[in-house]
Amino acid sequence: MRHSGAGLRARRPLSSGCKMVEKLTENLSIYRRKLPHWRKAAAVYFVTWRLHHSQTELTPDERQLLTTALNHFDGKRYELLVYVVMHNHIHVIVEPNNEHHLQAIVHSWKSFSANRLQREYGRKGNIWQDEYFDRIVRESGKPLHLTYYFMAGHPGCTKAHMRALNSFISRHLHIIPQQVQIFTPTPSTLATLIYYTGEHPETGQAEFSEKNPRRKDIQKQLIQIRNK
Repeated sequence: MRHSGAGLRARRPLSSGCKMVEKLTENLSIYRRKLPHWRKAAAVYFVTWRLHHSQTELTPDERQLLTTALNHFDGKRYELLVYVVMHNHIHVIVEPNNEHHLQAIVHSWKSFSANRLQREYGRKGNIWQDEYFDRIVRESGKPLHLTYYFMAGHPGCTKAHMRALNSFISRHLHIIPQQVQIFTPTPSTLATLIYYTGEHPETGQAEFSEKNPRRKDIQKQLIQIRNK
């Protein structure tokens, strides 16, 4: 049975959930390249970008260069809340200031660092993947809730390291970790190379990697036990 809709009217006003959606989408703009990008005034963003697939992983000196680049305009063009520079990607939580737009900020980070990596470290071709991922995590001035994330069984880590980590967590973080992942080898990462070869490619030194599932789980438990 079909209805034209003529003469129909809402039986009740918008629910609180609908009003919340309406408020969240107020002054929201969306554009898309390979990925969708949402923009909202006075927002805080989580941003990730990665090395181009043709590039080798970042060295410690190169990661320090990235750290310097991220901090250069902190407090001027943006507020840099949290960041981590990994071997092949970067995570940032950032709040753009005033007239500065996120896309211009990210472009500046990627362009500046790419030029430096080419000029000073001899890298060739595309340094970064063209696209980047971003997500609005909150509006400016509202609380930002983060949690700690740990990994057990990572190449180079023993039970002694897990006990030391547990002690640090108890003394300084005062939590019982809930987010603990057991290391899983993934393609094109330094950790996976060490896991399968048993040595560090930069130093040639032997590196221990726990491969027994039960002992990996013990490492995870050692992080999560309450240290009295």
